[in-house]
Amino acid sequence: MTESDLHRNAFESLSAGSPEVWETLIHWRDNGRCFALLTVVDSRGFTPQKPSAHMLVARDGETFGTIGGGAIEHEVIREARGLLERGGRSILIRRHLTQELGMCCGGEMSVFIEVVGVAPRLFLLGGGYIAKPLAALAAGCGGSVPGPRGISAHDGSHRRGLCGRSDP
Repeated sequence: MTESDLHRNAFESLSAGSPEVWETLIHWRDNGRCFALLTVVDSRGFTPQKPSAHMLVARDGETFGTIGGGAIEHEVIREARGLLERGGRSILIRRHLTQELGMCCGGEMSVFIEVVGVAPRLFLLGGGYIAKPLAALAAGCGGSVPGPRGISAHDGSHRRGLCGRSDP
């Protein structure tokens, strides 16, 4: 299996697995947490989980989900925490469960670990004509755009720039 096959398997598995993992991923990211997403991308023989199993590991050690437990899970949690500490982006871990980890399963697993950072935020000052499409562009790229506070869209004040004059 090539590296591109493993990445494709990881991508295809996004639609599979436990919906609770995806809900937690969204919750953690919305709350500004930096964490790693672990995905089983390949398995051979007897393994505790098959491709598409997911797990989240936060920088503080909190976890959600499972990739099967036992020595393989301890190994990838350790690798994920190390990746977060080093400021890395991703790593692929391949282990033979019996020969390398002493597990009785006898199979092999590949786990792709990727860091999921805090969603970037764009703060728009002023409500000029460019603000709305710029906010839509930022949101479409995965960023968050905090909305205006204390501004009513019905009184036209959202059209005032930083200096209080109306934009065209």
